[in-house]
Amino acid sequence: MKRTFLLCAGALAAGSIGMAATSIDTTVPSLWDGTSAFGTLGDNLDPASLATFGQVVTAPATDTVLTDFSFALNANLTQTPSVLRFYVFNWDSVNHHTTGSALYASGTLNSFPSSFQLAGPSGLSINSPAGTQLVLVASSEEVADADPNDTSTWDSAEVGVALVENDAYNLGSAFVKGYGGGDLTTLGDPGWNEYNPTTHSDFAFTANFTAPLVDAPEAGTVAAGALLSLSAAGLVLTRSKAARS
Repeated sequence: MKRTFLLCAGALAAGSIGMAATSIDTTVPSLWDGTSAFGTLGDNLDPASLATFGQVVTAPATDTVLTDFSFALNANLTQTPSVLRFYVFNWDSVNHHTTGSALYASGTLNSFPSSFQLAGPSGLSINSPAGTQLVLVASSEEVADADPNDTSTWDSAEVGVALVENDAYNLGSAFVKGYGGGDLTTLGDPGWNEYNPTTHSDFAFTANFTAPLVDAPEAGTVAAGALLSLSAAGLVLTRSKAARS
């Protein structure tokens, strides 16, 4: 009976152990009405247009692994094709720009429907120290239409904006950036603008974090350790009996 118990305990302990998750969601009806949005972003037919938007988030104290994120996105007002890519960068909260290389870069998302939907990557495993600020990015910087006379592709989309102007998510805020000529490294340059620097508004977005996986001991190690403990306990018991006799 004892042997069976020890083997089961070892089997449960072997492998990796995951913890509870932290979810951020500003798309709920209490924070966003489902229609309010900011501009038409990513229209690179005009080099002066906005090509990139990003939501700054902060890695939680224990759930430090970003697993997925999404923005509430809509096709642009003319319902022409939209092309975006998603990224994750570290964020310089003082100078307002990305730092280092992309921690994640997606393929292209080629179109959006005629109404808002959540769009973004999943299956991520980006572990950052607690308190690290990241920027979750959607951009047409690398998929821009460089020919201003070519109207066959309008790389544009609307992004929902949370309506709670007193900071729906108080550990980050929404930023936008102009077209950088198709060069993603320009995201590390000054030129990002906070959507609303007075109230630190947020986009309508979701993000999920989990705790890092913790490797548990192998089943044999657990069982051996438990048996050793029981043996030690038996030895103490034996010595105790001997002392009484």
